[in-house]
Amino acid sequence: MKPSPGCSLTALVPVLLALWAIPAKASSYADAVLADGPLVFLPLGGAIPQSVAVNSGSLGAVLDGTHAGVGYRDFGALDAGTSTAISYADGALTTVPFHAALNPPAGESFTIEAWVRPDVNGATNAQAPLFNRRSAGNRQGWAFFQRSSTTGWNFRMYDENGGTPSIDITGGSYFIGAWSHLAVVWDGPASTATLYVDGVNVGSQSGGYVPNTEVPLGLGAYSSDNAGDNPFTGGLDEVAFYPAALTSQQINAHIDNAWTLTPEQSYATLVESDGAILHLRLDEYPPSRVVAGNLGSLGVAGNGIHFPGAIHGVAGALAGDDNPAMRYDMIDPVSTDGGYPTVLPAEEALNSESFSWEGWVRPLAEGNPNAQALVKNHEPNGDRTGWVIWQRGSNAATSPGSGYGWNLRLYNGSGNNATINLVSGNGAGGYVVGEWQHLAVTYNASTQTALIYVNGAQVATQTTTAGPYVPNGPGDVPIGLAGFPNGTENPFKGDLDEVAFYDTVLSTQQIADHHANGINASRPVPYHELIEADGPVAYYRLDEPEVAAAENLGSLGADGQGVYVNDPLPIAAPELPVFDVGQMASLFDGDKTYVELRNPEELNIAGEITLEAWVRPDPTQVQTSANIIGHGGNDNFDKELYLRIEEGNYEVGASGGKASFAIPAEDLSGDAWVHLAGTWSGGEWMLYRNGELVATGEDPDGAVAVDNANWSIGSRGRWKYGTLFPDAVDPGQLRVFSGGISSAAIYDTALSASRIEAHFAGSGGAVPQLMLSRPAGSVTLEWTEGVLQESGDLGSWSDVPGAVSPYLPDDGPIHFYRLRY
Repeated sequence: MKPSPGCSLTALVPVLLALWAIPAKASSYADAVLADGPLVFLPLGGAIPQSVAVNSGSLGAVLDGTHAGVGYRDFGALDAGTSTAISYADGALTTVPFHAALNPPAGESFTIEAWVRPDVNGATNAQAPLFNRRSAGNRQGWAFFQRSSTTGWNFRMYDENGGTPSIDITGGSYFIGAWSHLAVVWDGPASTATLYVDGVNVGSQSGGYVPNTEVPLGLGAYSSDNAGDNPFTGGLDEVAFYPAALTSQQINAHIDNAWTLTPEQSYATLVESDGAILHLRLDEYPPSRVVAGNLGSLGVAGNGIHFPGAIHGVAGALAGDDNPAMRYDMIDPVSTDGGYPTVLPAEEALNSESFSWEGWVRPLAEGNPNAQALVKNHEPNGDRTGWVIWQRGSNAATSPGSGYGWNLRLYNGSGNNATINLVSGNGAGGYVVGEWQHLAVTYNASTQTALIYVNGAQVATQTTTAGPYVPNGPGDVPIGLAGFPNGTENPFKGDLDEVAFYDTVLSTQQIADHHANGINASRPVPYHELIEADGPVAYYRLDEPEVAAAENLGSLGADGQGVYVNDPLPIAAPELPVFDVGQMASLFDGDKTYVELRNPEELNIAGEITLEAWVRPDPTQVQTSANIIGHGGNDNFDKELYLRIEEGNYEVGASGGKASFAIPAEDLSGDAWVHLAGTWSGGEWMLYRNGELVATGEDPDGAVAVDNANWSIGSRGRWKYGTLFPDAVDPGQLRVFSGGISSAAIYDTALSASRIEAHFAGSGGAVPQLMLSRPAGSVTLEWTEGVLQESGDLGSWSDVPGAVSPYLPDDGPIHFYRLRY
């Protein structure tokens, strides 16, 4: 007879009666955890959406590429606009699938173009920023290489003559950290290649050429034959391929455009009008970030990005329409700092001299003296420019002396005084907390007059006498919806839907029609069609779903759902019997990857608590203080809560105390999974490793409520002044963990030692088995590991001195046996 494994295995002698007192084994680790009622239980390891390098050229999505390991939103090559670049290092790679159009016959002409920023000097084993070569056997295609800064750039073509290039041109020095424009023109009929560096012809050669017949185009490193080899370190931007030979005048026109603050047409328009079939702008966000899609005339150049922690999919404003809206919150309701804005680019079209803005708004809190920025489109420092909409109190009682409702301010570039300071408050100009309303503002530059409309009716007007309004310049400052775009200041608490920007002045009738359509469940035309017909430059439905949710299986449900930030990689979960085959965990990089949990009221725990997770720590932590689970610290660290690694120790604790245990060497192999749990009750922190209590620490209070900082998995929780977007300015402040985390759980109770032991044991963590048999008629006990204990009454237990398996109990009174492990 063989019992199921468990925490306690008991045998009764003599053999005529046998008894095993065994707690039921959980069918999975998740079952064991969920039986104890965690508020949050995140299995982790969710798949991150594929990172697409979008092709803006004429062949469209068929030439979309795929990013792997790249750095996003690096500073770009263009002086105008807000387009960013991709950075590469350590084998990061963008691949564009093989396509015959990118590899025309040798007799046809083509041009390759890119902006390239080397961040290190060229090495002997030269870096390959662009690679389109079949390397195996007789080489085909072409490749760029970075040589030394004085030698310059090297372009090679091949004609199936082993590894020997048929074209080999080098020239054009460069500066580390500065952008270079590279272009190669292949004149097919003349079989001649010309390399241009920053518009200068640095060399031409004639020779044979055989186009690549199978290998994808690679950016940042080799794309095949040991993909990732010869990695380039630096930035790439605006990569283009043309099925024609561009002239030197065209190439220099591209450079002149890029170096002009206010070009007559955008760089993208110029490139695409010259016939690019491939144009990778390389301005993508990490795939875990949700893009706020623009339906206005500005197109994708007006796309925004939602800050991690904003809530997607709430009920929208339009009557009879199930299209959802966005919800925004604030981290510190007392000081009204820290939020989750939607960030829009500082495009010139969003900063016209005359303009209109409209949206559906549902405030979920009163306006505060530190007013909430519904729309932030101004430069708040120095001589102010641009405009902003503030939320004041809802009525005269809540906002005495300063007006109430919505406050539109425009600035004239002189000091910080507003040239327009218009407040909506009157009988119809306030708002009701928790109710949707339609809000619109307009400014007519010719009359220097601003208007505010609430629910389709004009409620306030002002004509400036302090000088004309001065818009922000292109690229000056990004725009924030529901707070400042840095995520730290003046957040709006509430819902937004159907937001539109116009570079024209909407008429009173248009605004009234928009409102009437929105409240009409039997509308004659869809709301979005009505808006688009009136020509917005940017129109955001704010209906995007979350793309990188970390599912919560705990009792808080969606309120405890996490969001993967900066793409922690999925890895295999611990290889234990009760983890499903193929179950995944998340790998955190010690730099900027983490899971955002926000700070829901039910999770703002004080007193008893348990924090629990499986971890696979890297041999060396990038940060000396690295949180596995963290709540805060807040801005001044007077309140925080953590399960972490701190200078070589596992620790669990809060502001008032902690338990700490030196990490055993075997945990730092890089592939060892360890079960950690920490609890507080009765004035004491208790830290468990692999089911065993390893440390305690005194603390009179235990868990503390942290009202102005968030929870996080894999980092310190975001605090009200922590921007963390798009990346942490100081990763040390973020305290990102290095290594794998699986099955993170948060409880508002202190689990008992036996339950923590049961979680670990139920995970298949080397649970020994006690077996009873009667070979040759002799009662025999056998076990795999652990210490045999005996009891006469099941009350008190003691080790059996010197007992080893197999063990033959003595004859005598009935005894019970179990294993201690």
